[in-house]
Amino acid sequence: MRVCGGSFVQSSVDARLLSELYGVSPHKQQLIPNGVDLSVFHEGVVEHRRELREELGIAESDLLLVFASMDFAGKGLMTVLEAMALCEDGRATASPWRLVVLGDGRRSRFERRAQQLGIGQAVWFGGRRRDITRFYGAGDLFVLPTVYEPFPNVNLEAMACGLPVATSSTAGGLDLVEPGRTGYLVDDPADSSELSACLAQFQALSAAERLAISEACCQVASARPFSATVTATEAMSQEVYREKSRVAGSATA
Repeated sequence: MRVCGGSFVQSSVDARLLSELYGVSPHKQQLIPNGVDLSVFHEGVVEHRRELREELGIAESDLLLVFASMDFAGKGLMTVLEAMALCEDGRATASPWRLVVLGDGRRSRFERRAQQLGIGQAVWFGGRRRDITRFYGAGDLFVLPTVYEPFPNVNLEAMACGLPVATSSTAGGLDLVEPGRTGYLVDDPADSSELSACLAQFQALSAAERLAISEACCQVASARPFSATVTATEAMSQEVYREKSRVAGSATA
């Protein structure tokens, strides 16, 4: 979208790409990040944790990863599976990690890969869901090592529910994540060892440290209500209208 001779961007990643690839000056860019509906996505969804885990046969001692996308390949599901498998290497006991995959992506090759890696029983494909907040409430870490996306809304939704995020520095989720405080970042979405190291870091945290990360995520999300995005968009639209009116007036003068 053009804005008074410049561009509207959703994240710092898009701003950088516009500058590097198209030569758009930062002064001609207007950042309006996406917001989240805090009446739907909030820390209260943790009330679903025990119930949903019982439905899926996931013990409270297990660590649950949540992945949600309609594009399994582009959003890094293969990397997630391989990272989980790496967590089991060299351990006397099986990895505590479990994975819920939400979305209607093509799943057959990912199911086969999970079986090949020996983690088939630890992965559950749930399809497209209307009750995604239940899964946010039951999870421990949201994972989305996507190759690129202007601003993955699911990251913000998960954080609003108190779920820390492991995502890539090549997508707009970069703006939300402070490594070690609200989640983890990987520089290469295809590097399963890098993501596995993030899982290991989270696994090593104490209960108090995990709670602190959850609370920090809620704080970050609370500063990005959907209403703020609406207000900023309206202000931008009014600015565009004023600019067009000024130009039209100059042309007819």
